[in-house]
Amino acid sequence: MEYSNVSETTILNDKISDAQKSNTLPTIESPCIKVCKVAPDGKYCIGCYRTLDDLTKWSRASNQEKQQILDAAISRRKSLEAQS
Repeated sequence: MEYSNVSETTILNDKISDAQKSNTLPTIESPCIKVCKVAPDGKYCIGCYRTLDDLTKWSRASNQEKQQILDAAISRRKSLEAQS
């Protein structure tokens, strides 16, 4: 499929539609931003806000589990930003 001058939403919808037809969904990409450093308290990565346990689970996690990890990381980041 040619994607010149097509919105990102349209492209994503096409990919999801194709994946549903083949009975698979796109894999959720890692939120890693290549700033891999553990916070001073040792509980999470300061780059992506995933816990060390989340980092080790990621490669074997289902899309549902990955989404839960991402949701927790976003919540963690927002909470920490509100504290500072």
